[in-house]
Amino acid sequence: MPTTHRPKDQTLSPRDRDFIAACRTVVESARGGSLTAAEIAMKASRMPAPSYYLSHEQAMRHLHRPTVSSRRRRREHPSTASRREEIERKVALLQQKRGIGRGEALAHVLAGGASGFFIEPSTALRLYQRIRQRRRSLRRTEPIT
Repeated sequence: MPTTHRPKDQTLSPRDRDFIAACRTVVESARGGSLTAAEIAMKASRMPAPSYYLSHEQAMRHLHRPTVSSRRRRREHPSTASRREEIERKVALLQQKRGIGRGEALAHVLAGGASGFFIEPSTALRLYQRIRQRRRSLRRTEPIT
């Protein structure tokens, strides 16, 4: 009985698929130059992302929070704070420019891309290494056709 495997990219989350595609772009653009895994992950994490990887409800909760206290802001992860601030800034700009409500402005913002993946360099490196390792192990277990 033949072994069936799920296609590689179906086992990854949308963010992980997009991130690994960004990593491939970095590697391909470095032709001939040798980049470390950390450099690849860092550059890829700073590339524009096709999404914020948040549902409308999750993003709305961020927007409806009262002003974050300085104490809580210090505890907030820097990448989460950056993502929240970018979304807030874009929503406010759309509300002002188009005279639309917060929910509609948020829908427009979420439909567009993000300025980056909003992941810390160490997280980006771990993700890149984990995905590379997973792909290597999948290649070894795929049946030869």
